[in-house]
Amino acid sequence: LRIEIAEAWDSLLLAQLIRGSVLITQSILRKYIILPSLIIVKNIARMLLFQFPEWSEDLTDWNREMHVKCTYNGVQLSETEFPKNWLTDGIQIKILFPFCLKPWHRFKLQPSHKDPMKKKKGQKNDFCFLTVWGMETELPFDSPRKRR
Repeated sequence: LRIEIAEAWDSLLLAQLIRGSVLITQSILRKYIILPSLIIVKNIARMLLFQFPEWSEDLTDWNREMHVKCTYNGVQLSETEFPKNWLTDGIQIKILFPFCLKPWHRFKLQPSHKDPMKKKKGQKNDFCFLTVWGMETELPFDSPRKRR
C-alpha cells in the first residue's frame, strides 16, 4: 500500500510541489497553531475544574517536538535545511519527540533508579512522519498510526 501511494504521488504532474507545500503548511499549523491551542484549552479547562494548570509541563513537552526536513526517501537533514530540488523530487517531514497532549502529568514522588538510556522491551523510536492530512505515520506513505 505504501508503494502504491508513493507511486500515485510520483505519477501526477506538479504533485511533489503540491505535496511539499501542503506538508510545510501542516508542519507550521501543527507546531505553532494547533498544539498551542490545545495546550491553552486544556489548561483553561483544568482551571475551570479547580485543578492546577500544567503550563510548564505541557510547554516543555511541546518545545521538545522537532520537525526535521527529510529527502523523499526519508533521509534526515535538519530543521531548517531543505533537500536539494525538493520541489521536484519531493520531501518528507519527520517529527522527533511528537507531542501528545496528556490530561494530566504524573509527578514522580521518588527518583527512579532505571537507566533512562535503556529502552523498554517493544518500545519504538520516538519519531514519526507527517502526512498531508496532518496525521502521524510510522513510515513515509504508511497509514496513520493510532494515538497514544
